[in-house]
Amino acid sequence: MIYIFACCSKMFPSRAWSFVAVLLLVWSSWSSLLIGADDHLKTHPDEVNALKEIKRSLIDVNNNLSSWNRIDSDPCKSNWTGVLCFSAEDGYLHVTELHLLNMNLSGNLSPALGRLSYLETLNFMWNNISGSIPEEIGNINSLKLLLLSGNRLTGSLPEKLGYLPDLDRIQIDENQISGSIPESFANLKKTKHFHMNNNLINGQIPSELFTLPNLLHFPLDNNNLSGSLPPEFSEMQNLSILQLDNNNFGGTTIPDSYKNMSKLLKLSLRNCSLQGPIPDLSRIPNLCYVDLSSNHLDGIIPPNKLSPNITTIDLSNNSLTGTIPAASFSDLPKLQKLDFESNQLSNISGSFDLPLNVTLRLRGNPLCSNTSLANFCGSQRQDNDDESHMNPSTNSSALECPQCRTPFEAPRTLPFSCFCAVPLRIGYRLKSPSFSYFLPYTSEFKDYLIKSLSLEPYQLEIESFEWLNGPRLGTVLKIFPASNSSNSDSNIFNVSEAKRIENIFMTWSINDPPFFGPYELRYFIPYVFPASPKGAISKGALIGIILGGIAAAVTLSAIVSLVIVRANLRRYHPLSKRQRCDIFYELDKNQWCEKLHLQLATNNFSSSSQVGQGGYGKVYKGILEDGTVVAIKRAQEGSLQGQREFLTEIDFLSRLHHRNLVSLVGYCNEEGEQMLVYEFMSRGTLGDQLSGMQVKIVTKIATKPFPRFNQLRKTTPWFQNQGYLDPEYFLTHQLTDKSDVYSLGVVFLELVTGMPPISHGKNIVREVTIAYQSGMIFSMIDRRMNSYPPACVEKFVTLALKCSQDETESRPSMAEVVRELENILLSMPEFDIQITELVTCSDHTRVVDPPSSSSSSTRIIVVGVDNNITDPAEVKALQDIKKNLFDINKNLSNWNRGDPCTSNWTGVLCFNTTKDDGYLHVRELQLLRMNLSGQLSPELGRLSYLEILDFMWNNITGPIPKEIGNIKPLFLLLLNGNQLTGSLPEELGYLPNLDRIQIDQNNISGPLPNSFANLNKTKHFHMNNNSISGQIPPELSRLPKLVHFLLDNNNLSGYLPPEFSNLPDLLIIQLDNNNFEGTTIPDSYSNMSKLLKLSLRNCRLQGQIPDLSKIPELGYLDLSSNQLNGSLPQGQLSSNITTINLSNNNLTGTIPATFTSLPKLQRLLIANNSLDGSVPSTLWQNRTLNANETLTLDFENNNLTNISGSPSLPLNVTLWLRGNPLCSNNNLPNLCGSKNDEESNMQVSKYSPPECPPQSCPSPYEYSRSSPVPCFCAAPLLVEYRLKSPGFSYFRQYLTTFEEYITKGLELNPYQLDLDSFTWQKGPRLRMYLKLFPVYGVDKKTTNVFNDSEVRRIRSMFTGWLIPDSDLFGPYELLDFILLEPYQHVFPASPKSGISKGVLIGAILGGIAVAVTLSAIIALFIVRLHMKRYQAISKRRHSSKISMKIDGVKSFTYEEMALATNNFSSSAQVGQGGYGKVYKGVLADGMVVAIKRAQEGSLQGEKEFLTEIQFLSRMHHRNLVSLVGYCDEEGEQMLVYEFMSNGTLRDQLSGIVPAHVSTVVKGTPGYLDPEYFLTHKLTDKSDVYSLGVVFLELLTGMQPISHGKNIVREVNVAYQSGMIFSVIDEKMGSYPSECVEKFVTLALKCCKDDTDARPSMAEVVRELENIWLMMPESDTKTTTEKVTKDPATKLLDTSPSASSSSTTKNPFVSSDVSGSNLVSGVIPTITPR
Repeated sequence: MIYIFACCSKMFPSRAWSFVAVLLLVWSSWSSLLIGADDHLKTHPDEVNALKEIKRSLIDVNNNLSSWNRIDSDPCKSNWTGVLCFSAEDGYLHVTELHLLNMNLSGNLSPALGRLSYLETLNFMWNNISGSIPEEIGNINSLKLLLLSGNRLTGSLPEKLGYLPDLDRIQIDENQISGSIPESFANLKKTKHFHMNNNLINGQIPSELFTLPNLLHFPLDNNNLSGSLPPEFSEMQNLSILQLDNNNFGGTTIPDSYKNMSKLLKLSLRNCSLQGPIPDLSRIPNLCYVDLSSNHLDGIIPPNKLSPNITTIDLSNNSLTGTIPAASFSDLPKLQKLDFESNQLSNISGSFDLPLNVTLRLRGNPLCSNTSLANFCGSQRQDNDDESHMNPSTNSSALECPQCRTPFEAPRTLPFSCFCAVPLRIGYRLKSPSFSYFLPYTSEFKDYLIKSLSLEPYQLEIESFEWLNGPRLGTVLKIFPASNSSNSDSNIFNVSEAKRIENIFMTWSINDPPFFGPYELRYFIPYVFPASPKGAISKGALIGIILGGIAAAVTLSAIVSLVIVRANLRRYHPLSKRQRCDIFYELDKNQWCEKLHLQLATNNFSSSSQVGQGGYGKVYKGILEDGTVVAIKRAQEGSLQGQREFLTEIDFLSRLHHRNLVSLVGYCNEEGEQMLVYEFMSRGTLGDQLSGMQVKIVTKIATKPFPRFNQLRKTTPWFQNQGYLDPEYFLTHQLTDKSDVYSLGVVFLELVTGMPPISHGKNIVREVTIAYQSGMIFSMIDRRMNSYPPACVEKFVTLALKCSQDETESRPSMAEVVRELENILLSMPEFDIQITELVTCSDHTRVVDPPSSSSSSTRIIVVGVDNNITDPAEVKALQDIKKNLFDINKNLSNWNRGDPCTSNWTGVLCFNTTKDDGYLHVRELQLLRMNLSGQLSPELGRLSYLEILDFMWNNITGPIPKEIGNIKPLFLLLLNGNQLTGSLPEELGYLPNLDRIQIDQNNISGPLPNSFANLNKTKHFHMNNNSISGQIPPELSRLPKLVHFLLDNNNLSGYLPPEFSNLPDLLIIQLDNNNFEGTTIPDSYSNMSKLLKLSLRNCRLQGQIPDLSKIPELGYLDLSSNQLNGSLPQGQLSSNITTINLSNNNLTGTIPATFTSLPKLQRLLIANNSLDGSVPSTLWQNRTLNANETLTLDFENNNLTNISGSPSLPLNVTLWLRGNPLCSNNNLPNLCGSKNDEESNMQVSKYSPPECPPQSCPSPYEYSRSSPVPCFCAAPLLVEYRLKSPGFSYFRQYLTTFEEYITKGLELNPYQLDLDSFTWQKGPRLRMYLKLFPVYGVDKKTTNVFNDSEVRRIRSMFTGWLIPDSDLFGPYELLDFILLEPYQHVFPASPKSGISKGVLIGAILGGIAVAVTLSAIIALFIVRLHMKRYQAISKRRHSSKISMKIDGVKSFTYEEMALATNNFSSSAQVGQGGYGKVYKGVLADGMVVAIKRAQEGSLQGEKEFLTEIQFLSRMHHRNLVSLVGYCDEEGEQMLVYEFMSNGTLRDQLSGIVPAHVSTVVKGTPGYLDPEYFLTHKLTDKSDVYSLGVVFLELLTGMQPISHGKNIVREVNVAYQSGMIFSVIDEKMGSYPSECVEKFVTLALKCCKDDTDARPSMAEVVRELENIWLMMPESDTKTTTEKVTKDPATKLLDTSPSASSSSTTKNPFVSSDVSGSNLVSGVIPTITPR
């Protein structure tokens, strides 16, 4: 606005007031309308406040919800992340969907969710949210989708959820929800999906649920349900899936009525403690899947044949008898698996007629004594083991399409060859599929998704799939954008299409197919829209700020007037045409110089003072006022840096001090000028010295570039003296680390040859290469080098030539150069390698003196930064590791820049000092909980110094790379909590220093490698919750350090190795939920002297319980849910025992009296056995329990007849006796009822003592609960922590002990720890949140936050497992280390989005500045007076204007050009080339012109400029734009052409007409002859090269240089590989292939690197004529007609005036090239431009 006003006031000062009045009127009207519109369309205030409360309850580690923090922004209109809205009749916008999937959120769900009364979708899936489900969600009557799966929610299900009238889907699976299913859920009449699996839900399934008319899916597997299966479920009309595996229905039967479920597709009741016979299910017409395994079912297998749709029948691990009716299982066309293992089946009636691809399992039955069935009685295999996990296959199309570079890929099924596109990646899981093997159904599955998503078949690919526990089927899908030949951008999804696809998944708009079952979205990786929108000020807020600024600014008008006057006075200061910048920056002793002083010192920068010139600018010799002779390096306009970069360089140079370095004397930094002032080298440069005397060359090269160079690579073009610049930059306009290597190679060649880089058209690299290849290298060596050994010189030349290779990849790294130099140095004679002291300057300079014996005083100085860089091999490895990962939250964004160790790459920790090889090395890779997906790269094995590898709690898939076994120093291997598959590599067993291997909670399969017996230093084997199978290798008993052996929840089989009793330090054996096939517990286990915990629950063990009384410290014993028999051992167990669980076995006898004297006992569970006799009351009478102690006794379902002694129980004792004969005694009703054996989870609210005002301690600060003084407000660290195998059942009595243990381990004071919450999880494992507060001091202001080093120390204690393991608390693990403000900077996450405070303040001040300017119009009159005073000395004077007239060409003034282009505004710029910028302008007479304005580095002398104008003025042709005029005033040279309104030739050929002009002048990148780059010589063949590039543009539609790719190189690759037609632009139409191929061949000949290999221009014309003659007549006619239709376009004119006929076959003749129609007169010699 200021700019518009200033321009108008200059041009029309008399109209300034009227202009302002109109502007203010329009502005006020416009703002009123906008504000009125904003008032009408905004989010309902109640919902805005509710969202803010929801945000406050969450912990947003990755700042995904940063858009929710904007001041005065509107959730719906400002696009808050995850918030979708609609407008309602009440005039407000309302939130209808809240999608916060997979955002790594923690914290709690706020009750304020219930105030989003229009909400239809609530999606918090796959986060880390804890706490309970707020009952207020039951108030959202419009809710259709309640999606909370994959969190850490606890508590019970609220009754109020059962009254949601429109609820379609409730997904709370994979949490820790406990309690029973509310009966109110029977009111959910519209609900189709009850997904509550993998929780802790207990009690009876309410039979009332059968009234739900629309229920389809009922997966409640992996809970604690009990009671019986409701027979009423058979009346559910639409139920298709009933999945209740791994619950305990207490020996009840499968209701016979289930055979009447007419719509049932899947019945899965695995491991539910069911008894009785199998009902006849043959009447269910479409049944596909039956799993009744691992129960206690008996009787015979029903003989009737099941549905023809059946794929899977699993009846294994039961007590079935009789024969297998073979006829019942023959002729089932879709059958995949029959499993009858581990029953009592005696024979097969009839013969099986099974196809080869059907799996039959019979092992563990008496019928296996029949040798003819040996093939079916072999070793047990896990589910889905015949189907390997499918990983991405090699993309054959991609191999044929080398131009598909990451992240672009080629689909496997292409509609045409080489379609490169960026796919979306989607994690998609089938939750209850009705098959056991997926490969036969992949095509059907793809067709189903393609149809549902409205895609073309080639757009969808299944990248990988894997079977997960359930079984559930995880897949990774790739969706490619549709190919569109008319749209060059079709290889990337647009925003709307990506959103459409995401919305289909998010809203469950894909219909659940009956066969594939329900699905769920695990993650959706987009690339076209950010997770959080960029910050911006809302329109209403901005208008309010501006209008408020106007009102406040009126009082400041007089001040503004003075400011404007001063600014204009300075603008027109006669001493400088550029304004002085009011910045004074003092660095050390460097002097800041005014430009005036430097003008005086150099005689106004006269040419006589110039002593040199480089790519950066010119160098002048100057004499300062005090007589000091200096060298002044003046940047030319194109070389100017930003102010920050310039001052950074001054700071850097000011710290370099040495006798062999010229010193920085001062600098000048006035607007438009940047100059560096050095001391003057009176004896010449280093090059001069090297050319005149012998030099001893000893170098120590640093490998890290200057700070300024890093910044220049991102912000400015590269400037360097000719001959030193990397040729790759010429071709691609990209610089790499190898660019410095090339420059260094040229310096090396200078040293050994004495030649300059370019001289007389010869390039040093080319000349030395020719001599080297011809064996004449010593003919090029400077004779002054003769005193050096020839072998050393030859090695040095070889190294120099390697550095100077054209191809970047062929050059060595800087580190390799250093090593080779060191090798050469070591091979030198001893007297030549006497190295003087190594002098450092701010750790940046390395100075090496030649031997003191040398007569020369010259020294070689190589300046760089300290050699502390990461080993290049490890840098490359880290880059490859990142390529294999999907970093959704951009946590690894800084891995794209700098050095891993010195630039603090996220998660990369290095050794503090270099090793013997001179490099820094990666010590730890800590990538805990960063929401990473993808795969682990084999390149991990190249981190050869790594000690800690931590990828815990991510979503990584694929196998564990065997190359990790190469990392010999590896101490901690931490991969738990991912989705890894495949088997354990043998190579891991040879890691000599491994202390801990944690791969738990993955999907690892296969056996334990025998090589693991070599892990002699390993203490911790944590491999639970996988699919590991086979026998535990007995060889592991040789491990001398093994402490913890956790392999529960796997598929282990075989037997328990008795040799484990030899393990000297073993404390914990936890092997629950494996299958040891009826084997016994080795009696030798009673000799494990150090054992603390033995947990073998649900392992199918038989036999008697060994006497474990000889284990002195045993604290925890769980042998429940096996088939153990005999009586209970009578020996006295350890006094440390807290838990004895022997439930669900076949034990007999009485309760031993020894159980009555166990002082620490918390739980004694012997339910569901056959014990008899009495219950000894001494179990509780002999105990004195304090308030925190608990004793639970569960003796249900035995044959106990009475209680010996008083049945009166203390308050903290619970006794359950239901199912025993003694319950017939009516005096014991309280002891014979239902039970609830859970320790309630502890959730502590934020501590706010009444005497401390809450407002004085705002979030994230809190009052410390345990502080020694009241009201200590501090910012805590939040740690999520889990005990993996605790030695107790109830935690509360050990809280104090635990707090002491943790604070001692962390070296903290006891009051610094608050236990925020704890929750029991399956295992059992104990998860908790810890709050750690800073230490309290006298000065609270300095102690209410941890300092950074203390945060790092505490985190390292957890991540390095430096807290000693406790016998009682067992092994622990870090789940998360949550950094809230003010600690987020310590371990930075992904960059924040949203508007910063500084930007917001700037915007407000900018609005006030606009208002102030508009209110101070009167100041312009004062300005005009001063403008007139200085008019005569304007910065653009006319004194040197050319006094010459040229016919037809007008001379323009600078003012005319400025007026025509709105003072050369950026909006008028339409192009840019090597010569300068091009602007669209409108002259005073209305003529539209293109004005080409030379930049400072392109200015010619007056004579050359005039010559060029004369030449251009005589060029007239209908296909050439005409020169209209020129401008030549001091400091400016401009050419004025007619404007091409229809665009350039390229635009026309591409079919697009943008509003811009393109110029190809003065070496525009991509067109300039490479020979000129090497030799600085232009020839006739240089134009041929440029023409060849234009030909290639026409053919391919590609730019000469784009994204680092060079058109000549790319087309050459395609041509040589026979794929030339893959790069031809489709817009070329249907030209004959032989014509196109000849044209390509001609273009590539023109673009040969070797000048002599190119054709002449005449040969090019003749070849074009030959190609034209080959064209079909219709094509030439069509082309001619097309060209002549648009007379405004400057294209090839084939009108009758130009040729004899409009249909002539040869409209072009070679005479046209040089005929008078194009140029008249003699062409003068001009400077190339």
